[in-house]
Amino acid sequence: MQNKNTIMALFFIATLGTMLIICGLIFIIYCFGYEIKNKKKLYKEAKLISVLGIIIGIVMLVGSLLYLSKNTI
Repeated sequence: MQNKNTIMALFFIATLGTMLIICGLIFIIYCFGYEIKNKKKLYKEAKLISVLGIIIGIVMLVGSLLYLSKNTI
């Protein structure tokens, strides 16, 4: 049985992970839209940081959900 603080922390981490994924996807879409509209290239680092944010968000989300499901069964 999980205590209340652990469950709240896991949902907080899962929420942050989801927010990182959504923000990264929105930023990548914005970058490609900007490049197509203005015919200018953006820095590669900007896209790299957004992809890194998406990967960290996926790890946070999956890790917290797996931990939660493992300990509730």
